[in-house]
Amino acid sequence: MGYPLGLAPIETASGDIRGTTPDGMQRLLGSRWGNPGIIAGCQVVGGNDMLWHYKAGAVVVSTGVGLAVEVPLESGTIAALPAPATGSRRDYIYVTATTGTNGDLVGQVRIGSEMATPGTTIASALVPAGATSTAQMGVDKAQRFALPVTASTGKIAEWRDDYGQDVPYDGPEWTAFQGTLPIFPTDRELELRITQSISTARYNDPYKWDRGIYKHRIKLNGVSKFDFAAEYTDAWEPKTFILPLQVAANTQNTITYTEVFAWGSKPYRFVSGVDAGIQIWDKGAIQ
Repeated sequence: MGYPLGLAPIETASGDIRGTTPDGMQRLLGSRWGNPGIIAGCQVVGGNDMLWHYKAGAVVVSTGVGLAVEVPLESGTIAALPAPATGSRRDYIYVTATTGTNGDLVGQVRIGSEMATPGTTIASALVPAGATSTAQMGVDKAQRFALPVTASTGKIAEWRDDYGQDVPYDGPEWTAFQGTLPIFPTDRELELRITQSISTARYNDPYKWDRGIYKHRIKLNGVSKFDFAAEYTDAWEPKTFILPLQVAANTQNTITYTEVFAWGSKPYRFVSGVDAGIQIWDKGAIQ
């Protein structure tokens, strides 16, 4: 039986001291977090030299089956590995749990062409042949976040249509938004919220009656997921569409949102007091 976290150590009748042990705390942390990953911060960017710059934050690192530690990370730099002579190579920047001289687990930021275990990746980069600075290397936009068991990460991406009143929609077809989603540790249920705020009537011509058809297209990694049409008229009335979408665990996903003027009178944006555009929400793990 473990000792409850939050209670002071006690001395038993036999003189033994009972309290929370490192193994017990790691068991609690391993049960709290559904996966190793970034808690907050830890963004990595390149520069005009061969150094990677990482920001302060915190990560969860696995120390065994069902065990984990939380590691604080201060901002700093780490030297990039020399670029290959030909081809390309993927490097990983990660925080690992290593044994210090005092026997405690301490976080070390390291880099290698393979991920260490135990360790938590905070960034990966594709290193082209002959690169002489980290600015020439492509850092993946997606971060791997640590998530509490079955938790939702809330709003994960957004595009707001803030072009302004009376501005016509670009057409006949244009890509309004393309974004990279976080890499999730479990299969996830997402919710897409698309708000259309267009009308045939302009601010200086509010009584012009007409109508038209506008299409909304959603692609996941280049594959069509939704393609539907919505009517608009002279009414200044926003329309919101809610669409479910599922993504697989441990995959990098890109969503593309395209708007298409299909038929009718040219549409104009109007001021409606709502956030027109698209929002993508994480609803949590698929049970």
